[in-house]
Order: sequence, then C-alpha cells, then structure tokens
Amino acid sequence: MARYYGPNKYSGSLGGVTFYTRYGKNLVRLRSTLDKDKIYRNPKSKTTLQNCTEFGGCSKASAKFKRVLKYVQSSAFDFACLSPKLLSVFKRISLGSDGERGKRAIRLSQNKDMLNNLLLSGTTFAESEQKNVFSAPYSIDMDEDNLSTLFFMPAFKADQHIKKPKGATHFRVTLSVFQFPDYEYKEEGRCYSPIYNADMMPMEVVHSEYFSVSQMRVPEIRLEAALGDKAAELRGMNFFAVVGVTFWYKIGDCFEVIPKAGCMTLKTKSSGIERNVKVRYEKQHHLPVVKYEWVRIDELISRLKMNEVMKC
Repeated sequence: MARYYGPNKYSGSLGGVTFYTRYGKNLVRLRSTLDKDKIYRNPKSKTTLQNCTEFGGCSKASAKFKRVLKYVQSSAFDFACLSPKLLSVFKRISLGSDGERGKRAIRLSQNKDMLNNLLLSGTTFAESEQKNVFSAPYSIDMDEDNLSTLFFMPAFKADQHIKKPKGATHFRVTLSVFQFPDYEYKEEGRCYSPIYNADMMPMEVVHSEYFSVSQMRVPEIRLEAALGDKAAELRGMNFFAVVGVTFWYKIGDCFEVIPKAGCMTLKTKSSGIERNVKVRYEKQHHLPVVKYEWVRIDELISRLKMNEVMKC
C-alpha cells in the first residue's frame, strides 16, 4: 500500500495502478487482475459466490436490526461494536439453517436462544459485576400471544448497585418492544428479503421516571409495553424486547443525556429475577468456580517438584 501526495486527486485505475481514498487518505495500489466476468464464469469461484450471497443477506438483515435498535435513545448507548456482533449472530443462524448453500434462510424464529440476552451496548449488564455500573436485579415477563412485556425491578440501594458515570446525577430505565421478520433468499431478485414488509415493523417504547443516583433507596420500578393494534396484521413476525438503563445530568429543570454511558440487553422470552448474564450462565450449565492466586515463579517450581516427589 502506497500513499499519494500531490495537488491533484485521482480516482480509478491508470495504467497498472489504482488510486483510491480510504479513511480520508489518498492511497495507491497495483491494479487487480481479477475481473467480474472471470469470477462468475470460473467454476472454482462457485463456493465463494455462495458465501458472499449469504454474507450479504446477513449483513442486510443485521443492518436493519441495528436501525430498529437505534430508535431507542441512540445517543445514550454505545453502538460502536454492535454491527459485527449482530452480523456474527445472524451468520451463525444462517449456517445452521437447512437448504441449498448460498440460499439458506435467516430464521430468527427458530434460533431465539442465540439472541436472548444479547448485549447491545459497550457498557452492558454482564459487565456490571466487574465494572459495577448497574447490577440491580430485575425480572421480565414476555407475552408473545398478546405482544406485551412486563418489567419489574425491586427496590434497591443505589450506592450498592450503581457506579455512576462522570457527571451523571440521574438515571432511568427504558423498555421497548418491537417485531422483526425472518429473511429468505428470493429467486426473482436474487437477494435476501424479509418475509414480511420490514418497513411496517411496529415498535413501542416506555420510560420510567428519573431517579437520583445518590438517593439511598430507589423504589420499585414497573413498566409495561405492548404493541396492541400496531401488530394486528403481522402476527407471524418475531417478538423482541429491549431493556436499557440511561444516565442523565440535571441542569435546572432540564435533563441532558450522558452519551454512550447506558446499558442495553435484548430479550426474546420470559426469564426470572437475574443479576447479570454471567451468573445465570454459570448456574444453568453448572460451571465450576475457579479461583486464581498470584505466586512467585521460584515458589511455583518448588511446588511442582514437590508434587513429583509425592507421586514417586
């Protein structure tokens, strides 16, 4: 890769080199010998083209999913790592589907466990135990028949479960519900498309009141969100809920959001009271708790020698 410095800017190929711009820099590279027609005619490229088709479909679906999530107070959450995370999950769902290679459907409806408790922002509920950002227990009950969700957070002590971001004076809880379709390969368009019209996806967002991060006891929080008549014609779509916590600072009577400091997680089914994803995962799979300790290298060597002597 070479950089080009000069008064004139070029774009495209000239002779044996190609000029292009990336991240605001003018770069130069040797012209590629690959040709679009050669790739499509070469039988060795068949598998590569099939993979590219599925990858493009997963990218299209995950980008649409991300746009839906950004309707929920997008400035309060850090979505920098969300695109590759969603793309990875959607690709695993596609690989697990039946069908011809290159045309396998993205069936979220059959893989909701892979999406349940998916962490959507940089500061997440699963990291709350280590970072101590927000670790208050809560419960959520999703009713897929009535397309409604009930959220309950018992009263808790703010100083034990919240480590406020710099400048934050208040926080509030956000509950949102929405629907999202499966994606299938359509022969007529030779591309992936939603089985339902994705432009008609209904969404409902509710917020709690503002609570001070310095108050001794935060009262219990109850939220309910339902799509109701918004989803009357789209009963076959997948139902999701998103739980988020945003942080704010108060100026006079106005509240301003703390950018990219919120927590957000995705829900696809009912679950009981929980503290974070990691604790529940260990309980579900009965993983042993491993304790570590720091030792000097000479002490470690002596311990190993002692074990060898005892074995003899």
